[in-house]
Amino acid sequence: MHAYDESIADRLRAVLDGMDAERVALNYDRDDVVADSLSHGLFLRLRESLPDREFVPSGDLVRRLRGAKSETEFERIRRAAEATEELLQTAAATWTPETTEREFVDFLHERMRERGLDSAWAWDYCPTVHMGDREVGHTLPADHTVDEGDLLHVDFGVRREGYAADIQRLWVRGGASEGLRAAFRDVRAAIDAGHGALAAGAVGHEVDTAARAELTDRGWPAFEHAFGHQVGRAAHDVHESSALVSQSERAAF
Repeated sequence: MHAYDESIADRLRAVLDGMDAERVALNYDRDDVVADSLSHGLFLRLRESLPDREFVPSGDLVRRLRGAKSETEFERIRRAAEATEELLQTAAATWTPETTEREFVDFLHERMRERGLDSAWAWDYCPTVHMGDREVGHTLPADHTVDEGDLLHVDFGVRREGYAADIQRLWVRGGASEGLRAAFRDVRAAIDAGHGALAAGAVGHEVDTAARAELTDRGWPAFEHAFGHQVGRAAHDVHESSALVSQSERAAF
């Protein structure tokens, strides 16, 4: 840590000279908010302070850093996933045909408060609950219930020890129709195909392609989102997070 009294410019230049650093990666990125927290004003100040340095976006560096998880991080993610799964099963076990989306959400929020767990994304939208045939997406809960043969869909994750989980689950009330069973088999086959392509060092788009091809080969249109995403400090790690450097940390580097 290097403190400064008045201007950061002289001390910053001295540190960079000591490192023989001609290129400086800053926390800005056109495409990834996880690396894009530098304000325009601070960027201008840095450019004035370091006119002889080349600035580059830090997105690639941050993605490599955040993408490689330590065993401690893996364990924290597992514990967050276990807590999420336990709460989901508890909520499903207490569900009745009269339970509304709002009541389902309130039940999970109450259990989270009891255990001191935070939500993996915005509290009001976590969990996201859809009952019946209304459009699925990140929406607020309403007074819908589940009719016979309809689905209960929950998108949910908790943040525990600073790490997040992101799990979706579907339940059907009563017996599932043959069409629903066929759709389930096709989706499961796509998941299995992606899992089969997943290995240490695998490239994400290749895993996505394996799952996508399995689904389209079965007559379904290609889905308009990624097959999966990272979890970690954020529910969509390397895509969503708070600023990398807090205001207080900028005063000492």
